[in-house]
Amino acid sequence: MDIAEKIEKLKRIYEEFEEKVREFKKEAVCQKGCADCCKQMATIDCTTLEAFVIYNKINAFADPLKSQTKKKLKKEIHKRTTKSHTTCPFLTKKDSCLIYEARPFSCRWVYSLKKCNGKSPTIHRVVFEEAKSTIRKIQQLDNTGYSGHITFILQLFEKESFTEIYLTGGFNPQKLQKILSLYHILPNLKKV
Repeated sequence: MDIAEKIEKLKRIYEEFEEKVREFKKEAVCQKGCADCCKQMATIDCTTLEAFVIYNKINAFADPLKSQTKKKLKKEIHKRTTKSHTTCPFLTKKDSCLIYEARPFSCRWVYSLKKCNGKSPTIHRVVFEEAKSTIRKIQQLDNTGYSGHITFILQLFEKESFTEIYLTGGFNPQKLQKILSLYHILPNLKKV
């Protein structure tokens, strides 16, 4: 399966999840500009497939937005490696998401039944369980890829050699062992 087919399948996985949890999310209090999860949690994990979609979205931005976003991501890497608290690097000053249409599943499934007010969201147990199942499906789809924090996974695509291997279905975690270990990135599924 080529990358375009995988991206289409990823979209269908997102849609299937939304269909399954629609009834549970009807009472959600979340709305545009809330951004509590983006500020408090900021643990935005994704797969390489999701990051590839986001990477392409960033590269499609016009300058100066593209260069500002890349600069912000580099700062985010430094903050994360020094364990500083960070908000989502894609959160705008108006508390909206810069990559909303391309956001990873870790953002898509989170909602709250109560106002968060700086606390964790209140999520129905069924949605939580369905989210875990959906994450496994995404990782199976991206079986030659990796999972980890969005800023670290996006950084992999800055290396042309990684991008080439990934897009051709190659898988070489030994070659990336240092960066995988440093940034706590894990291979999705494929055994070497």
